[in-house]
Amino acid sequence: MAKSRYTAVGLRKAVERYFSGICRTAAVTEPVPTGELDRKGRPIFEEQPVRNDAGELIQRVEYLVPPTVGGLCQALGISRQTWASYADDQKHPEFAETVRAARDRLVAYLVEQTLLRDGRDTKGPMFVLAQAYADYGFGVRHEIELGPRASEAMSMRDKQAALQEIAESLRADGGWWGDGDADAGADG
Repeated sequence: MAKSRYTAVGLRKAVERYFSGICRTAAVTEPVPTGELDRKGRPIFEEQPVRNDAGELIQRVEYLVPPTVGGLCQALGISRQTWASYADDQKHPEFAETVRAARDRLVAYLVEQTLLRDGRDTKGPMFVLAQAYADYGFGVRHEIELGPRASEAMSMRDKQAALQEIAESLRADGGWWGDGDADAGADG
């Protein structure tokens, strides 16, 4: 086994330095009417911090640069292959917690991007979640029911023809990702 360029503590600090360098923590605010009106008679609002039910200020992490495995590897000065090796609990059990925490942050970012898009395209984050983080339960699953035509006696050629017909129908109806671009999932 090759010697790692990092110790467990060194990797944890370097990963944290990467995330700290691309994000900031900001208070969540909301517009609250001041009770005053502007010259046109419209209410004036002031941004006020939001508190949760426990009375604590709500804060959120804002990424100024999207976090990625590639960006993380570049910041660490390692290749993706080395990161994959660090992620292998058998090869590097000393890095398991740090790698899991980094992956959790990457997944949290992608999930947030998917949920907060406000009508914008979500295919990119969804594709990355499905492809890179399927072990988190984000895999894409398509169930196809052939109905009364299907039987164990159906030939392979008939099954392939039925699947081809379904694929053509999906393309006509908007593709796997539902927007008319049948190949959108492949490009993300």
